[in-house]
Amino acid sequence: MLNGHKHTRHAAAYTMVNAHEVACISGIAAAVDLGADYPEDLERDKFALLAFRLYYLLAYGKWYRKKHAKSGPGEDYASGLYGSVYQGPGVSGEDRSCWKEEVKNGRSLEKWT
Repeated sequence: MLNGHKHTRHAAAYTMVNAHEVACISGIAAAVDLGADYPEDLERDKFALLAFRLYYLLAYGKWYRKKHAKSGPGEDYASGLYGSVYQGPGVSGEDRSCWKEEVKNGRSLEKWT
């Protein structure tokens, strides 16, 4: 097995399921396992931390323990159950307003079920 041999770590989307998010998490997990710090703002994001911890546990057999203070940037990125509502970087109120307008005009679905 290549992972862990001579300080080598494997990071890719196909380590579990083929998804962009897994590729990002696997890269961060490889860096953390080699000694890098997990980003402070992501540690305060409940959903990001949960996803990272589960991936790190499955891929490396280790549980990631928090190292940063509870308050600071990132603490309000995710709300709801396990951070199910994301309001961090990359999400703007304008995008949501555009979507609501498209729903009103019948060009988008309000519910996917």
